[in-house]
Amino acid sequence: MGRARRDSHSDSDMSSDDDRDHARKTESHGEIETRLESLICRIGEKSTSSLESNLEGLAKVLKSDLSNFKDFIIETLACAAVQMPEKVTIYSTLVGWLNSKSDSFGSEFMKYIMVELRDNVISCRWENARFMFRFITGTW
Repeated sequence: MGRARRDSHSDSDMSSDDDRDHARKTESHGEIETRLESLICRIGEKSTSSLESNLEGLAKVLKSDLSNFKDFIIETLACAAVQMPEKVTIYSTLVGWLNSKSDSFGSEFMKYIMVELRDNVISCRWENARFMFRFITGTW
């Protein structure tokens, strides 16, 4: 059905939805990871939309990619929470929302962050350990 419709229209007549669908299908694994990382890291920066609206949009994007990129999303969120502690409430809200949409997400995220916390303590990376501990406990 989609092929017949495309054949009946010139490329310039193709809707922007068709362009986005096609671009999404042809995006490589690495390109998707780069896009997800950029979205996660930029959340909360200056925008014409409200933070709540941006969080909802990001959560929907991440939810749609959870089945294929769960480990990458978990790792990126944990890393962002440590490297950008000023956004820790944003990331904890995002983790909570994703947990409400995927039963295993919260437990997998906590397992990952606890292993990272332990590794940071063993390696004497005290600053990273402190930020992870603050993220886990919600003490800011």
